[in-house]
Amino acid sequence: REFVTQLSPTTSLLRSNSSDNEVFLVGTAHISEASAKEVTEMISLVKPQTVFVELDPARAAKLRASASNNHEDDFERSFRQVLNAFLSRGAPLPGLVGIGGQQEDMLKNGFSALYGILKRYGYVPGVEMLAAMNEASRINATLYCGDRDINDT
Repeated sequence: REFVTQLSPTTSLLRSNSSDNEVFLVGTAHISEASAKEVTEMISLVKPQTVFVELDPARAAKLRASASNNHEDDFERSFRQVLNAFLSRGAPLPGLVGIGGQQEDMLKNGFSALYGILKRYGYVPGVEMLAAMNEASRINATLYCGDRDINDT
């Protein structure tokens, strides 16, 4: 019996050798509508009991909440915060090892601004995870969030 079957360039079927359990593993791009469509179609087709997303519960909640909000305000606020932080320090980041405090805040705000830019151009970070969460909800599957806490990464 084969334990891993490649179903598509981005999807593999993993089978247990000791039970009838199967895992459909879908590799995704975090800003890809095509990935969101593939995830939705796979969940709809397979109708699994459980759906796993690579998010911690806090990020999953934030992603769900942000799906219904306008992100322009988030982008503009984050961009201003990054700009003000750089101007107040008078120099770029000296290094990334052991950062904390203001430097860590600058990086977080910088990533937030980057995501805002991506959204303005039609790319939605996490769109495939949101699609998986929505489809899991639609078919009444159990949703597991399986990533480290946002504050640990």
